[in-house]
Amino acid sequence: MYDAGIYTNFTIKLLVDNGSLTKRNYQEITGEEYPVYVDENE
Repeated sequence: MYDAGIYTNFTIKLLVDNGSLTKRNYQEITGEEYPVYVDENE
């Protein structure tokens, strides 16, 4: 499985974005909430 020591939070976030992981997986791996960025262009 994915280990926070090998992968950065940014890399794990990309895996969530492309559907490889869920937001719940992100929280379990990093211990943090999935970051939500507000896009001012939307």
